[in-house]
Amino acid sequence: MRKAVFLFFIIQIHLLNSQNITQNRLPCLEREIPIMLHLVKNGLTDTYDTDSKILNAINDANQAFKPICISFKVIDVVNNPNYNYFFNLSQETNYPDNIELFNLYNKIGFINIYTSSISYTNLNGICEDKFNSGITIKVENRQQDAVSLDLIKLLARYLGLENTTSVNELADGSNGKNAGDSIDDTPADYGKKVSDVLLNYYKNIPYYVSLKTLDVSGAYTSPMIDNYMASYFEKLDLYCKRFTYGQYQKLSENVNKCLVRP
Repeated sequence: MRKAVFLFFIIQIHLLNSQNITQNRLPCLEREIPIMLHLVKNGLTDTYDTDSKILNAINDANQAFKPICISFKVIDVVNNPNYNYFFNLSQETNYPDNIELFNLYNKIGFINIYTSSISYTNLNGICEDKFNSGITIKVENRQQDAVSLDLIKLLARYLGLENTTSVNELADGSNGKNAGDSIDDTPADYGKKVSDVLLNYYKNIPYYVSLKTLDVSGAYTSPMIDNYMASYFEKLDLYCKRFTYGQYQKLSENVNKCLVRP
């Protein structure tokens, strides 16, 4: 069994290398997207955290988006005195408090990011009306890597990327354009725990193959745990995470077609 798994990894590495050789160069958009950071009070005297974790997370996000020359810059920091925006996920499926928060405090011309008790963003928010789109992120009592990974994923969703988790994408990739995140080079990901997935290394590069997770046809899946849009929150190794070529392409297309605020 181990030999078979190792052979699988070698084949995957060859395919990845071949794919990299044949792919065109990624576009370089040279876009700096401005951010307005809102520090929301937690009901006492302090904000959820100082802005340092968010600023560090934005620096990490700039590294993640660097291959397509997109960067984010905090233009201003606003201390929001209204602390009545706490979101109960079990009761509020549409996050009406978020929309109210955005309507009241959004600044035109920015991606508005709020510290909050939950993390939430609008899918393709950059294409939406300025009054109902934004990002809320939980910072309190979280490690820097967790905040950075969360913000990268939230920004990617705001720019139109979907999560890779799917209930119907096939392991052979035959319906990759129509299932999951509709991107070919992100494999079937059924969102299982890291403990369900076998981790191996080839020349210090992590590769994953599931021995327990089956797709709807009964075939073993090979989830890309090291993808920013995967749901494997147990693994918080920031510097092993990545976007795929297809994800970068979609991000580029979305930023170009939507109104990107100067």
